[in-house]
Order: sequence, then C-alpha cells, then structure tokens
Amino acid sequence: MVKLILVPCAPAMANLLVIDDNESVRKTLEYCLSAAGHQVHLTPDGLSGLWYAAELPVDLALIEANLPRMDGLAICRAMRADPRTARIPLLLMTACATKKMAALGRIAGANEVLEKPAFIQNLTATIYRNLPAPLNGGASSPDGFGAPGSSAPPIGPVNAASPSVRG
Repeated sequence: MVKLILVPCAPAMANLLVIDDNESVRKTLEYCLSAAGHQVHLTPDGLSGLWYAAELPVDLALIEANLPRMDGLAICRAMRADPRTARIPLLLMTACATKKMAALGRIAGANEVLEKPAFIQNLTATIYRNLPAPLNGGASSPDGFGAPGSSAPPIGPVNAASPSVRG
C-alpha cells in the first residue's frame, strides 16, 4: 500500500528583470534574488530591457532611474504603452528618491519608486507586495525575505528598495 503525504507547495518563484547599467548592482541583485529562488534576467540598458520584457516571461521589472541613452522613466512609459508589457509591475530604483521623483515615477507608470541603497529584506518584501497573487503566496513573507516561509539569510545593504521617500 502506498501512502501519500500532501505537503503545501511554496508559491511559484517569479521571473524578475533587472535593468541597471552598474554591473556590481546587477550581480548583487542577481545573487540575492536568486538565493530567494527567483529566476533573474539582467540587462545593462533600456533597449535590451524592453526586448527582454516583451519577449521573455517577466513577472516584475526592477529599473534603475538614471540610465544612459534611455532613462528609467522612459522605460516605464514604453513598457506601459506596449500591450505585451503593460501589466508587468515596475519598480523604479533611484539614489534620489524625492517626492518629485516618486510623482514622476508614478506618472511614468512605476508601481513604486525605491530609494537606493537599502536592505535586501525591504527589496524582497516590496517585490512580493507587487507580484501577482499566484506568485506572492497571497502575502509577503514573515521575515521579509524570499517566499513565505523561506529561510534564506538576510543579506546586507543592496542597491534598491526603501519604503520612505524624502521631500
């Protein structure tokens, strides 16, 4: 006789797109977010980021505001205008998170504007808050890192995500 034991499944991990021209930021985010179980796609510029978002399954995009050639605000506007990418949650990352930048980010289509640097726990909580329900488990994780119930270790300051926006 075979005995079946049903174990609740963790939520599906997300496909995340990181658009940042700073290689160390990209690699740090890749390391931290991969440790939480996510698939992370990295790109150094807006044009390749737009291609990735339109051609690959992307559940959420982290976009640096201050990029050469095509800044983060232009990327947000372009993604919102394209039916293939219009519904992807967009998190705009900036070292200058003022109320004005937050307003500009929201007007451009960003779901949230995040101050850099911040702790990875804040970033992952923000990611889960913005992911569609099937991917966020219905709530953010209790420890603010990774999937609900994840025991991944907190990793120090990283370049993204602070809930506060200065005036």
